[in-house]
Amino acid sequence: MPKFYFHQQTPEMQAKRRALLANQIKRKERIVAKSEEKEMVSLERRQSEVLKYEQSEQRKQEREQRR
Repeated sequence: MPKFYFHQQTPEMQAKRRALLANQIKRKERIVAKSEEKEMVSLERRQSEVLKYEQSEQRKQEREQRR
């Protein structure tokens, strides 16, 4: 029976390690993409709120001018 040292890996072990690392990279990429997506949604929501506020202020000014 051959002796395996800690630093020696079978081809199966190497394949499993490569698959694990590939899955970890994909997971991190999905997390980053999801975070960026949430940030964009938040930014769009904030821009919408600012636009509504500005439109409201403009209507108030127009009402004041009519008086």
